[in-house]
Amino acid sequence: DDHVADFHYIDDAKDIWNAVKARFGGNAESKRMRKSMLKQEFLEFRIGEAEGLHKGYDRMQKIMIQLNQLKAKPEDKDINLKFLLSDF
Repeated sequence: DDHVADFHYIDDAKDIWNAVKARFGGNAESKRMRKSMLKQEFLEFRIGEAEGLHKGYDRMQKIMIQLNQLKAKPEDKDINLKFLLSDF
């Protein structure tokens, strides 16, 4: 029950399952690898013109949820800058 609050804001079953797996699944090495991959995905994040702002926002939100579950969320100012400076 203590962990339910960690997932209350996620409304998609697939996203909840991915967040649970990220939080509790795998050994330390697989978590480190996943964290590294997500950080790289965040660093390379861009919103293409064809993708549109809403889909780009949703994609960034999914990355942030997963990073948060691994306790590796970037600072808010970095998130805001990354989103605002995207190519859309």
